[in-house]
Amino acid sequence: MNTTGTLPGASLDQLPEMPSLNFAMLALQAIECPDDLYDPKLSGNEAASYAGLVPLIVRSVSRDTYRIVDGCKRFAQLRKHGKKFCACGILQGAIDENAAGLLRIHLNKGRPWHIREQVVFVQWLLREDFPVDRIGAITGISRHVIEHIQHLVSAPPTIIDALADGKLDLQPATAVADLKPADQEAFLRLIASLAWSFQTQKELLEWLPEIAYNQNTTMAAIVDSEEVTSILRDNTLNAPQKIERLRTHFYSVRFPRYSAAKKEWEECAAKVNPDRGAIRFMPSPGFEKNQLEVKVTLRTESDAARLFTRLAEIPREQWKTLICPMQTHAED
Repeated sequence: MNTTGTLPGASLDQLPEMPSLNFAMLALQAIECPDDLYDPKLSGNEAASYAGLVPLIVRSVSRDTYRIVDGCKRFAQLRKHGKKFCACGILQGAIDENAAGLLRIHLNKGRPWHIREQVVFVQWLLREDFPVDRIGAITGISRHVIEHIQHLVSAPPTIIDALADGKLDLQPATAVADLKPADQEAFLRLIASLAWSFQTQKELLEWLPEIAYNQNTTMAAIVDSEEVTSILRDNTLNAPQKIERLRTHFYSVRFPRYSAAKKEWEECAAKVNPDRGAIRFMPSPGFEKNQLEVKVTLRTESDAARLFTRLAEIPREQWKTLICPMQTHAED
């Protein structure tokens, strides 16, 4: 069967007219995926239900070999299920690598792309010297995302894997790519088993290099320290609790004055609280504000006079420590 037509959206001057297609059954062993425009780690599971129904689009690259232009995931599913032959639309005429790559991207543009696909498509266009603005027009990907992917051109596969697995966000991934290989591996180990938010990933990538510099050590040494590994291995903590413990630990190491102030505040609060069952002292997060919330629970009318009298007996210097321990610690 032979069919011809014009490629929709051919106003993009890089895209050729759709050449003729001859449809035939081809042996899977004669078909290959484009190495630089397909990530074989894509499972293709979403293509399982129609893999044998929608023909692959291929082009001839030698007498006995065909390279896929569209249908790599369908092809992977066919091989997975042991198929020997499949229906293919064979592009006719001379089609060079550049035209085939642009055609592949265009044919896939109408659906959401997995991050692995975004990476291979954008990086292929970058290698072909397309400017960022043109890449956005061809792919529909925002300039912001393209620039981050551009930063990952030399990133190791482990970073792309973390992105694909949802362990790492795109913007923090560019910061990880700038680290030394050992520090990259350590950071990826740290986030592998926990669902860190975008904000906490950014914080860690700010704090850990600073800690390493101040302590004349490496991020890998910090991540592999006993304090960190003991929290990660603590089976009494759930995932959110581990994240909070680790964040608190890194914050205190990065900000030692805060750590000392927090210890001083906790000791002072425990010492002066006249009734822990009825009174709670609540400082601002990170002692960022010069203020203190005091929650008093009254169960009888006489509690008011008793508890507020006891609070009034707390010395002014101790109130000062409770309200702003960072200031009192600095004065010491």
